[in-house]
Amino acid sequence: MEIKKNGTQALLEAHDTVAQKDYYPHLPEIPQEGDEEEEETIKIVQLVKSNEPLGATIKTDESSGKIVIARVMHGGAADRSGLIHVGDEVVEVNGINVEGKTPNDVLAILQSSEGTITFKLVPADSKCSIRESKVRVRAHFDYDSSTDPYIPCKEAGLDFKKGDVLHIVSQDDAYWWQARKEGDRNMRAGLIPSRALQERRIIHDRTQVDNENAENDDFDREEIATYEEVAKLYPRPGIYRPIVLIGAPGVGRNELKRRLIDTDPDKYRTPTPYTSRPIKPGEINGKEYFFVTREKMEEDIEASKFIEFGEYKGNLYGTSSESVKAIVSEGHVCILNPHYQALKMLRTPQLKPYVIYIRPPDLETLKDSRNAVHARSTFDVNNSRGFTEEEYVDIEKSAARIEFLYDHFFDEVIVNADLAIAFSQLISAVNRVETEPLWVPCSWVQ
Repeated sequence: MEIKKNGTQALLEAHDTVAQKDYYPHLPEIPQEGDEEEEETIKIVQLVKSNEPLGATIKTDESSGKIVIARVMHGGAADRSGLIHVGDEVVEVNGINVEGKTPNDVLAILQSSEGTITFKLVPADSKCSIRESKVRVRAHFDYDSSTDPYIPCKEAGLDFKKGDVLHIVSQDDAYWWQARKEGDRNMRAGLIPSRALQERRIIHDRTQVDNENAENDDFDREEIATYEEVAKLYPRPGIYRPIVLIGAPGVGRNELKRRLIDTDPDKYRTPTPYTSRPIKPGEINGKEYFFVTREKMEEDIEASKFIEFGEYKGNLYGTSSESVKAIVSEGHVCILNPHYQALKMLRTPQLKPYVIYIRPPDLETLKDSRNAVHARSTFDVNNSRGFTEEEYVDIEKSAARIEFLYDHFFDEVIVNADLAIAFSQLISAVNRVETEPLWVPCSWVQ
């Protein structure tokens, strides 16, 4: 397979190809005639075509120039035969000597063959048993192998969508991992880009975008999301995961939060914020706010004790991580709707939050749905007017920015086109968190 190098293409050297068509598991190995040395160093393996791919790829060895087995796919016919191993040299295919031939030449021989396929192989010096990894990851990007120009074999690729959980069965190859979708009964693994390869692709793609838009520096400051290793977290009686509502200002998070708490005010709680402003007549410390000195707040902010904080009219405001932990330890469900930048502080093994992103619908639906119920603008301090055209556009722009930077942190997405429907989906999500085992970063269950 010849591939022209350009940009990131040079890192791939994708010279593998696959012995395609379909194969039954192996027939018994055929005894050899001749001297003992020949019997020990040459093996003949027969496979019969069926409705299943061979499950092995071949390549030209860079040092010897010989055709060798490059990869054996976990669970495939070659793997199950137990007779074909990585590093085996291919001497003949159906009696045709392959010395000096390319992987594509061998592929052509296999494609034109019918019935039984006979391989003459020189065994690799060392045969490593194929042991499956137990690693599970959540994918943070879509992958379509049919459109990937670098994959060693498109037919061996495994397609997946963002959010799918994958069982990584082998990470032996630096650029191409073997994986199955979690729960898939098909035992044959498929090829997916490794974390290193996908990170390089993202860097390349975003660098191209940044060169066109010099003002876009968000990428340099944020992590590159490819795969996140995950494990199942089982619900614990009386210990509830915090529910975190993330979204653009004006998208309706406050109303969804208020409605949720109103369903059971004793169960659902939100932490009392801290402030450095003076207490007003009639206010009770610990009810609307915890009132502390500016020096104390600055000291706690420096010590990373606040999951979020900000300044308004010369006074500091913030939510402490300890107040969230206190609600959880008292057996309540903590409901938060912080600024999206607080996600990095919240997603810890100690808090184990469930993050729900509240997404606005398309611009026209956003305007129609809010205007239909005479929604008051959350950008107006007095809440005395509706949203302006500019504010609707700002909601959409803010949402796009949040998704670009943080969508790999979202456990669930709810589109708030209709408040009643969105609230029903929120209730279902909260119930699911309380009753079902869910995938979380593996560090949260260790």
